[in-house]
Amino acid sequence: MRPQRPKSKRGWLSKAFLLLVAVVAIGGVLVAAGVVTLPSAVTKAFSGRGSSNVARYLIDTATRAPFRMAVRSGGAVNSLKSVTLTSKVEGTTTIISIVPEGTMVKEGDLLVELDASTLVESEKQQVIAVTQADAALKKAEEGLAIQKGQNESDKAAAELALLLANLDLEKWIKGDYPQQVSKQEGLVKVAEEELERAKEVYEYSKRLGQKGFVSSNQLEADRIAMTKAEINVEAERDLLRVLKDYSNKRSVEEFTSLAAEAERAIERVERQGIAAIAQFQADLDAARLTLDVEKEKLERARTQIANSKIYAPQAGEVIYAVEDGGRGDQEDVIKEGASIRERKPIINLPDLSQMKVDVRIHESLVSRVRTGLPARIRIDAVPGKVFRGKVLSVSSVPVNGDWMRPDLKEYACAVSIDYTPGEDAQLKPGLTAEVEIIVQERPDVLQVQFQSIVTAGQTRYAYVLENGKAVRREVVTGAANDTHVEILDGIAEGEKVILNPRTHFSDELAALGALDEPTSEKEGGENAGGATPAVGTPEAGGPSGAAAGPGGQQTEGGPAAGAADGAGRPDPAQFFARLDKNGDGGVTKDEVEGRFAENFDTMDANKDGKIDQAEFAAGARNFGGGRPGGGQGGRPGGEGGGRGGEGGGRRGPGAGSR
Repeated sequence: MRPQRPKSKRGWLSKAFLLLVAVVAIGGVLVAAGVVTLPSAVTKAFSGRGSSNVARYLIDTATRAPFRMAVRSGGAVNSLKSVTLTSKVEGTTTIISIVPEGTMVKEGDLLVELDASTLVESEKQQVIAVTQADAALKKAEEGLAIQKGQNESDKAAAELALLLANLDLEKWIKGDYPQQVSKQEGLVKVAEEELERAKEVYEYSKRLGQKGFVSSNQLEADRIAMTKAEINVEAERDLLRVLKDYSNKRSVEEFTSLAAEAERAIERVERQGIAAIAQFQADLDAARLTLDVEKEKLERARTQIANSKIYAPQAGEVIYAVEDGGRGDQEDVIKEGASIRERKPIINLPDLSQMKVDVRIHESLVSRVRTGLPARIRIDAVPGKVFRGKVLSVSSVPVNGDWMRPDLKEYACAVSIDYTPGEDAQLKPGLTAEVEIIVQERPDVLQVQFQSIVTAGQTRYAYVLENGKAVRREVVTGAANDTHVEILDGIAEGEKVILNPRTHFSDELAALGALDEPTSEKEGGENAGGATPAVGTPEAGGPSGAAAGPGGQQTEGGPAAGAADGAGRPDPAQFFARLDKNGDGGVTKDEVEGRFAENFDTMDANKDGKIDQAEFAAGARNFGGGRPGGGQGGRPGGEGGGRGGEGGGRRGPGAGSR
């Protein structure tokens, strides 16, 4: 749930001003009419610097009482343990059903059901895709196995071819060639023997022919037979020579080449097998990856279907989520039938048994706040009840300022609330709360109201009544809150001090330079005692500490911290400028709120629907003695109050702001 931010600074300005104006005006009328009388501690007259002025002194007594230093800031109640439920369905879907806002639910209860019809159909299609991918994977696995077997067969065939080639080479060298040489040599020898025999026959026939025993035809036949034998010998010898010189070399080279080619074929077959295996392996990996992807899609589809039903992770109250910056458009409304995009917040489910307050601390005060500090919490919806708590966390970086105050730096702070559900009032997120962080608390501190202290340079003075006379004393102050100042030296317990010295001793103070010196920076920061930020409380020994003024946070200061000028009165022109939001020189009714808006028509003297600066100043004088935002109203016939409003003047190192 979007936490409610504390009210704007301008809202506090207008409301604080109107509240103070109303209280001062009513109180003045009642006192003047004699309906009520001021306490004797304030109105008691003493003889002193002129009997005519004594009756108009505002008197206070220096007392010892508890003294509290605190930082107060407004904020909004939130759950300490809050869960924001968002749509986890991809894309845009529609709310089918949702539990009514404000329903108290238990852990595990069904809160929202989104339209999942498209997702169900997608799941069916994805089941088919997974089945197909699984079949493709099995096919790729079998293809790889077949290829591995084929590679083994091809390699074995190549190795056999190499072996046979080597055997053929060896057979020729050691078998066929020697055999053929031997055979051819035998043929040569036979031819030579036949030649010798043919020669012998021819010679014999020749001798017989000379004797007349053989005819010439027979002799010629024997000569021809001898010639054939000679030719046959030469032919056989040529065959032997060709066998040795050519056929042998050719056969050796041929068989050697076949063996080398067979050896290269083995390497080629191995490489082809590796390439084929790689291709089948890639197909297998792709099929396996495809199956995994399809399975993931199926699982995501089923997860999306499961995400269409949102269950309560913890017990709590159902609060429909509203995005920051939403304009209330139809598409931003959480209801049945509304379109919901992915990651859009739907329900905030705060655990109402553990609550906190989210506040913002101004940069000038954040160094004073630390985890573990106790806190007092007042919640508007539970009047009269003060809750206890402690600081849980302080942000280390400032939150972004709004467009009207981009330079404003505030730090988020979470404060726990100690309460028991069922026994105490039921707290809900968004309730407006006021948090008082106790920085320091002492039980016995001598103190006076801050209006009684005047600063001139580095010196502080107070006017004390001695024997009925007002005597200026130099005092040493310590810590300060928004109502009282600690006295370290210069005033004793029980002494009477004047609360309005600027009115009665203006000439004397002007001579000291006290009226001309702004106090917001010289006194509004670190005081003489090095005090931490402070807020007055009823227990602080004085009037009840008021809520934060226009500055938003009540802070520490010196004796007159936060005053706009030396007299403690803010400049009405500056106050008017802060109300004039659009800077047109006039304040319209839509620029104010609360009691200011209720009294708008009264302050609008010329009835033109706009309050100009003159009308504003006149209204301020009529209602509050000329001090819008002033701390204490004036009495009829008397002077104005002492201290200016918290929001007036320049912001010193210790001044708070929201």
